[in-house]
Amino acid sequence: MKKRTFESFKEKANLCKSRGEYYNRFPSEYSVALRREDFDEICAHMSPPSNKARTFEEIQVEALKYRYRADFQNGSGPFYGAALRLGILDKVCSHMKAKYEYWTPKKINKKSILCSTRVEFFRTFPKAYDAAQRLSILNEVCSHMKPSQNSSLAEIELMNIVKNKISTAKKIKDYKVKIEGKPYIKRFEIDIFIPELNKGIEFDGKYHHTYEYMRKDLKRSKWSDDDIRNYHEIKDAWFATKGIQILHIKEADWLKNKEGCIKRCLEFLGQSICP
Repeated sequence: MKKRTFESFKEKANLCKSRGEYYNRFPSEYSVALRREDFDEICAHMSPPSNKARTFEEIQVEALKYRYRADFQNGSGPFYGAALRLGILDKVCSHMKAKYEYWTPKKINKKSILCSTRVEFFRTFPKAYDAAQRLSILNEVCSHMKPSQNSSLAEIELMNIVKNKISTAKKIKDYKVKIEGKPYIKRFEIDIFIPELNKGIEFDGKYHHTYEYMRKDLKRSKWSDDDIRNYHEIKDAWFATKGIQILHIKEADWLKNKEGCIKRCLEFLGQSICP
């Protein structure tokens, strides 16, 4: 994770004329900066804050409007900031509930039985799915489900991670493939494609990308053995003619080091691994 410096905070702060604007435009940045000893220096160029003194009672009355700290921070930033600076945040938020939902095996099972496949479970109840993974009961709660015929769960998870960073991420299919000497190759896909970057990510499943699986695929019946063995190279070369770069993530690597694979993908796309 890249360490934030005074200069990095100052860069964002310089775009704002007041602390209120700084909070409204960059709430996450503001919340972190607020805890720094040099916060006033970061905001030194801004018009002076309307330093209306907030009393404990005023802050508490405002805090009582909210059930969660995040809502308090987003809805009443100046009051939240005052509570933080005065060291009374925990006190005025003592009535609030944690937004984290505690998942028991029983609660997880109630959600899982509503789904017929793991993909549906992952998409419909992502928090319950993650909890099942953490508790090592995923196979148990999914035992009634049918095998999925769609994209692997890991591929879907990776797509969701990328989409959280870049909303334009999508899967694409190119039906106009024309390769000299290989007229039978007519279509290629990219699992995760970012149009504005002209970059794609391919998730290479350890089963669907094997020679044995592809050789049995009727859609590739006219492909030579060498074509199948060099599938990724042929595909990457075709998209390279369109200026598209491809990063491959192997399922075996994902299972060994998921965080490392996520980092590789985000760095490839020029994104920070920070939330």
